[in-house]
Amino acid sequence: MTQDSQPKPPAEKRRPKPGLLIATLALSVMLSAFESSMVYVALPSLIGVFDVGADQIAWTVTVYLLVSASSAALGGRLGDLYGRRRVLIIVCILAGVGSIVSVVGGGLAMLILGRAIQGTAGAVFGLAFGLAREHLPSKRVPVAVSLIGGSALLAGAAGGLIAGSLLQFFGWASIFFFAALFAVVTVIVSLIVLPRDTGARKRGPLDLIGAVVMPVAISAILLAITLVQTVGAASITFIGLLAFGIAALIGWVIWELRVKHPIVNVRLFKSRSVAVPMGSAFLLALGPAGGSVIVLQIIQQYPLGTDGGLGLSPATAGGLGAIAAVLAFALSPVGGMIARRHGARSVFILAAALQTFPLLLVIFFLGNFWCTMAAVLCVTIGSALNVGAIANVLFDAVSAANSSEITGTSTTVTSIGLSAATAIAGVVLALFAAPETGLISGTGFLVSLGYMTVIGTLSVLLGFFIPKRKASEHPAEGEELVTTLPGAA
Repeated sequence: MTQDSQPKPPAEKRRPKPGLLIATLALSVMLSAFESSMVYVALPSLIGVFDVGADQIAWTVTVYLLVSASSAALGGRLGDLYGRRRVLIIVCILAGVGSIVSVVGGGLAMLILGRAIQGTAGAVFGLAFGLAREHLPSKRVPVAVSLIGGSALLAGAAGGLIAGSLLQFFGWASIFFFAALFAVVTVIVSLIVLPRDTGARKRGPLDLIGAVVMPVAISAILLAITLVQTVGAASITFIGLLAFGIAALIGWVIWELRVKHPIVNVRLFKSRSVAVPMGSAFLLALGPAGGSVIVLQIIQQYPLGTDGGLGLSPATAGGLGAIAAVLAFALSPVGGMIARRHGARSVFILAAALQTFPLLLVIFFLGNFWCTMAAVLCVTIGSALNVGAIANVLFDAVSAANSSEITGTSTTVTSIGLSAATAIAGVVLALFAAPETGLISGTGFLVSLGYMTVIGTLSVLLGFFIPKRKASEHPAEGEELVTTLPGAA
C-alpha cells in the first residue's frame, strides 16, 4: 500500500481556551442547579396563588425530580451516541421552553407540565463532565470537573436569594421568566464557545424499549416514596406503585443486559470500579446529602424556645447558606488538586466524611448556633467536593467514550437517593411532631440526624473499597471497560 493510499489521520481537534470552556460548562450546570432550586422559596406563595394544598403544590418539585432522575442517564447516553454539545444545547433549549410553559398557561396543571419539561436539565451534569474530559488536557480534567461541579452548589444557593427577591418585587412568574432568559444566554454562549461534535461515534439502533421503561420504573418508585406520607405505607397505592416500579426496573435491567445497544450500559456495573462508588454515592445521597438539607434548614428557622430551634429568618438562613456555598465553591479546586496527587478516591472519602461526621456537632449540641453553622459549612464544602469527586472516580474506571453515559447514570442514582432521603426525613420529623401544635420535638431532630450519620458512615466505609487508580491508568479512548456483550450477536 502506497503512502497516498493510506488513510489520513484525523485532524487534531482545535481546543478552546480551557478557562473559557470551563466557564461555559459551569454556566450550563448553574442553569440546571438554578432550575432545581428556584421553586422552593416560592412554594408558600404558590399555595395562595392557586388556592390549593401543599400536597398539590409539592408536585412542582416532585415532577422535576422524577424527570431529572430519568433524563440524567438518557441524556448522557444520547450525548455519547450523537454528540455531547448537540444534546447539551437541546436540553438547555428544553429547559427554557419549560420555563415559558410554566407561566403562559396560568394554571397549576401547566405549571406542573412546565416543571416536568424543565426536569430535562438533569442531563446537563453528565454532558458537561463528558465535554470537559473530551476537550481539556487530561491533567486539567480533575480540577475542571471540581470547578464545574462546585458551580452547581453556588447556583443552588444563589437561586434561593434570586428567586426570593424576584418573588417579593415582581411576583412568582418573574422567576420563570428569569430562568428562561438564563437558558437563552446559556444556549448562545454554548453555541459560540463549545467546539462542534467531531469524530466517529458509535452508532446503532436506539434502545427505545429501554428508553421508555427506565423512566417509568424510576418514576413509579419515586412516586411511591413521595406519596407514602399521604397515603400510608400499607396502602394499595403505595404498595402497588412500589411493586410495579421494582418489577419494571428488574425487567429493564434484564433487557439492557441482553440488548446490543443499551440506552444505559448496565454491564459497567459488573466492574467493582463502577459498582462500589455508585453504591457509596447512593448511600451518601440517601443519608446526609439528601436529608440534612431539610433538617438543618428547619433547625435554623425553627422558633427560639423550641427544642433545637435557632430562630433565624428565611433571609438570614439563606444568606448564611450562600456564604457557605461561596466558601465551598472557592475550595472546590482543592478537590481536583488532591485527586491529581492522591487519586479521586481520597477526595470522595473526604467529601463523604465532611457531609457525615459534622452532623454529630448538631446532635451533641442541639440548639447551639455556632455548632450548627459549622456543620452547615462542612456539609456544604463536602457537597461541593463530592460532585466532582464522584465524577473523577468514575472517570478512573471508564473510557472517555463512556464519560457522559456513566456520569449521567451516576446522577440518576444520586437523584433517586436524594428523593428517598427527602421522604424519609419528612416521615421521621412528622412522627415526632406534637399533635396539638405540630411543632417537631428535639427527639425528632436527633433521630433524623442520627439516621443520616449512620447511613453516611456506611458510605464512608464503602468508599475505602473503591479501587485505587492513578491518572495514567485511565482506560484509553475507545477502550471499553466491559467488552463482552451477553446476548449480543
